[in-house]
Amino acid sequence: MKYISTVILFAVLALMANAQASSDTQQAAAVLFSRYGSVALTPTSFLASAQAHDEHFIGGQVVMQWPYQTFLSGLLMLGMDQLPTTPEEVTPVAMQRLIVHLRVLSDFYPSFLVGAKDFVGPKEGLGMAASNQCSVGISNTSVQADMVAFFTKRATKQDVNGRAVWVWRMPPYEGFANLTTMFYAAQVNNYLVICSTLPLPPDKLSDVVANTKDFVAVATALSAHATKPTVIDWDEISKHSYWV
Repeated sequence: MKYISTVILFAVLALMANAQASSDTQQAAAVLFSRYGSVALTPTSFLASAQAHDEHFIGGQVVMQWPYQTFLSGLLMLGMDQLPTTPEEVTPVAMQRLIVHLRVLSDFYPSFLVGAKDFVGPKEGLGMAASNQCSVGISNTSVQADMVAFFTKRATKQDVNGRAVWVWRMPPYEGFANLTTMFYAAQVNNYLVICSTLPLPPDKLSDVVANTKDFVAVATALSAHATKPTVIDWDEISKHSYWV
């Protein structure tokens, strides 16, 4: 009887955790939809499989990573011993660290939303489009994960609007010579919020107020615990583990 009671208790706790995660996902989606023109959701484990090209990854799914390219590049920078100046300087060791980072993240934040807006094409030559973005990890536990070791290699702590925020940068990439992308990250309740800027010229890098406008807005909204977030057709959308 005691065994049955224990099983029932764990089952109830699992249902409560799933319900909370669903509610948190809806809340985060509503916040991103209110500020961004494009929003996507993916399991974090999918991003790890895609980078590792393991047996769970199908080659044709590579396009499904595209909404997360800036997010993935930002995580890649966190594992670099030195910031690269060319793509060729991204070593296999750095790529392996990115896979480890994603697998660590998936233990605490099994899914990530990303919102994007203000798309611009390459400033010169060829390259991918750039955008202002914000990624939000959805926690599977009420206990906030210790992410200090995750950020300390490359990021620094700064005060942004009264909140301790991890800050780091990504150097110029193809199509955006001499422009730097800034990243801002913090844990907010059950979320991990990571926002990035459009590639910026040197004289704009220190404009913290302008560069963190979206980060502050998203973090503040997620701190507010809105009780009735609105996402059109959420009942249908939420049935899928990946959507754009």
